[in-house]
Amino acid sequence: MSKILQLSAATLLLMHGMANAGLIQAGGTAAGSNGRMTSREGACTVDFNAGSTANGCMATYSTDAAGLFSLGANSVAFGSAPTHAAPVADTSGYLAVGTSDGTPVYVNLSMPANYFGFYAGSLDSYNLVEFFMDGVLVDSFDGAQINAVAFPGHPTTGNQAEAQYVDYFPGVFSEGHFAPALFNRIRISSAGNSFETDNHAFGLLAISVPEPGSLSLFGLGALCIFSLLRRRNLNRI
Repeated sequence: MSKILQLSAATLLLMHGMANAGLIQAGGTAAGSNGRMTSREGACTVDFNAGSTANGCMATYSTDAAGLFSLGANSVAFGSAPTHAAPVADTSGYLAVGTSDGTPVYVNLSMPANYFGFYAGSLDSYNLVEFFMDGVLVDSFDGAQINAVAFPGHPTTGNQAEAQYVDYFPGVFSEGHFAPALFNRIRISSAGNSFETDNHAFGLLAISVPEPGSLSLFGLGALCIFSLLRRRNLNRI
């Protein structure tokens, strides 16, 4: 997917009023049995290959915000089961979050970050990721917002044949400029079975965003499309 398409989709999300949608891009690189992993230099990755959340990124995974209680046995999975399915081409361990596998899952970081990347499979609209800085919510996005960028034009219905690596920078677009947000806690939740992700990547990275003029053009194009569709629907009434 081209960067223009990715960023245009992100702009569409903002125009339709989805709260706090930061910069979402499809990315990553092929990683064999791991599916896809981040291609961002300077990011640290948690791959779950040991069958646990043990990692060298100093990220603590737990069932509570304070990080006191470890995850259940079903949270780190291999292969597929009735309540979860491995992302496409991923035969390694991955995180499953859902009503049968445990929800929510908190990730506490030892240092603030501005980037979160992950390989996501079978996205559902009820999947949710929230970012906090010192306990204060700074941004959030759901499965439908990810899907609109990863698979534009496809419905968000948990398609197990679809998987994509997602790069996400929390923040806010304002007057054509992007203001990034720092976070030191992530809350991953799902109102159903299941939200499957792998190869979580964290970091404090440089952010590349389009020129303000380009964002304005994307916004204008999206507005024209929205107006055309609305006029067509009115003519059908």
